[in-house]
Amino acid sequence: MTVSAQTSFGFSRGGLQTSSTPLTNEEVDAITALATAVRYVAPQYNSNGTVVYSGKLHLRRSTAQVYGDVRNWEIERGRFVSAEDNANLATVVVLGQTVVEDLFGTTLNPIGQIVRINRQNYEVVGVLKSKGQTGFKIGTEIIFMPIRTAQLKLGGAGNQDVSQISTYK
Repeated sequence: MTVSAQTSFGFSRGGLQTSSTPLTNEEVDAITALATAVRYVAPQYNSNGTVVYSGKLHLRRSTAQVYGDVRNWEIERGRFVSAEDNANLATVVVLGQTVVEDLFGTTLNPIGQIVRINRQNYEVVGVLKSKGQTGFKIGTEIIFMPIRTAQLKLGGAGNQDVSQISTYK
């Protein structure tokens, strides 16, 4: 089951208008308490960011999520973001294959390297395996970091927005 932020559409003198009502950490906690038949409850916070390593720029959509194993993400190198990383507001990231290739090429090991996202330093702790089939790479332009870190560093102080909440058996 996935719960997403509500988006409303309407028209005004300026044309089509949209507005979103984000989910909150309190709603994540409420779903966690009520969803006793599921194994994982995974809040997600999405943000765009400018990612730089040693002067190389990778400008893509970035995603922050607490737990990777809920969506069967596999790690090729290093580790995934942990619950401890989230609790400690750690500035760590796990990169998808396209981000790694754009920033580090094919020879440099990104584990332990520092990337800058929106002018803030983050240590690379893991690299995702591609989820590609038949020539298509799925999820390779993704960046994971602890959701609380993303809410604070990418969303601003006091940000408690959650883009979506997924549950998995």
